[in-house]
Amino acid sequence: MTTPSASHPDPEFEEVVRKYEREMYRLILAQVQDPETAEHLTQETFLAAYRRFPDRDPDVEIRYWLCWFGLEQCKAHWRANPRAADDDTSE
Repeated sequence: MTTPSASHPDPEFEEVVRKYEREMYRLILAQVQDPETAEHLTQETFLAAYRRFPDRDPDVEIRYWLCWFGLEQCKAHWRANPRAADDDTSE
């Protein structure tokens, strides 16, 4: 299997993005409570998922697989910005 590149994106993954982009954004926004940060983390979520897409377990529902990436992006954000974690959970 060839790895997709930016110039030749995987059509299957493009469909995944179209189908789940809003849902992932809402999940991340609920966690970080900041639209700009949520938008950035959503992009990072799909970038991380894209890199691992060829190796994903087909038995795991794609929605759950993406949620895992999204929550991992939130955790990385909080580790890099400890004050953000306090601000995000204080509301």
